[in-house]
Parts: sequence; C-alpha cells; structure tokens
Amino acid sequence: NMPVVLGVLKNTSLVEQRGSIYFVLPVIQRFILHHSRFNVCVRTSMIESACAFLQQHESKIGDPLYIEHVAAISAEEGNLEAVLLQVTTPDPHRLRHGHLLLARYQEYNRPRVDVVEHALQLMPDVDDELLHGDLLYCYGDIFYWLGQHNEALIQFEAAFTIYHYLADAGKAAETRLAITEASSFLLNGSYSSLKQLIQISKGEYESIHDKA
Repeated sequence: NMPVVLGVLKNTSLVEQRGSIYFVLPVIQRFILHHSRFNVCVRTSMIESACAFLQQHESKIGDPLYIEHVAAISAEEGNLEAVLLQVTTPDPHRLRHGHLLLARYQEYNRPRVDVVEHALQLMPDVDDELLHGDLLYCYGDIFYWLGQHNEALIQFEAAFTIYHYLADAGKAAETRLAITEASSFLLNGSYSSLKQLIQISKGEYESIHDKA
C-alpha cells in the first residue's frame, strides 16, 4: 500500500515531496532499506513500486517519450538503485522489470555495473536463460561504454552462447556485432581477423533478413 508507505516515510522526514514526486533522501537510503527497518510487506511494496515505475518509463532511443522517460528515471535513479540492490529473492519478474530496465538506462546514460552485477548474482537460482542472456549482454555493453573492452568481450561471448543455444537468431546476430565491435579494440590492427568477424556478423544478419 504505497500511500501508507509514503505516509510513514514523510512523517519521519525520510522523504521529500516535490509536486507529485517523492524523493528518498540519499543519505538515509541504505539505512531505511536495511531488513530491520521495515517489515517484509513494506519492503516488498517498495520493490514492486520501483519495478512498476521502471516499466512505466520503459522506452528505446527514438521513441516519442524517450527523453521524458529518461528524465524521470534520472530524477529517481538513486532511489531506484538503492531499492533494487536490497533485493535478495531471485524473482525473474523483478530482475527483468526492475534490475534489467534500470541497467539498460544506465548502459546509455550513466554506465555503472552495480545493478546488473547484483542481478547476475541472483541468476543461479533463476530458470530463465533468455533473461540471463539479456543481463550478460547489458553487462557487456556497460563495460564497452566504460572502455573496458576485454571485459565487454567476455560478457558478449557468454550472452552469445546463450542466445545461440536458445536459437534466438536475432539476438545472436546482434551480439555477434557487439563482439566484433569490442574485438576491434583488442586485435592490435589485425585486419584479417577483424574482416573475418565482420563477414561472420554480416552473414548472420543477412540470414535473418532472408527469413523475415
């Protein structure tokens, strides 16, 4: 019950209201989210609300509301991250609609690995290979934008293995391109090796196009 949760926080000066938006004060985010501060129902409500907020603002570059959604997530990023980093139950819904969505926002706007790494730590107990592949791809892309191309390549290759196993040709081909881009920074000018990777990626994309 979010009105009750917000009422408790506001009455104890743990949130600040600006218009219709509530901000958890950063200095006490981790303090109030400790398992001893609220009962399970309240903590669960906060986590579910964070996931719902991210779903409501999910969009891709080029979507009409993309800029508006990015601004909304940016304003709440600290609160959302603090909430999601407290998740200890390996719930596929929360991982996909919470951690993965926030990690994808960070991937293109403020690259950092804490959220996606936390999600991956919970994956051994989750039976969802596609989600695992998506998290690994996002992890690799964050490393790519951080300039850590060797780490990016490791994660892209792990994601490719999963997509290939799942016979997801589209995501496998997309990941192959990502592998090629990351490899281009590591091949030390080896034109023949890079050309081979490009030809493989091109062939996979053309194969998908022919089937469409």
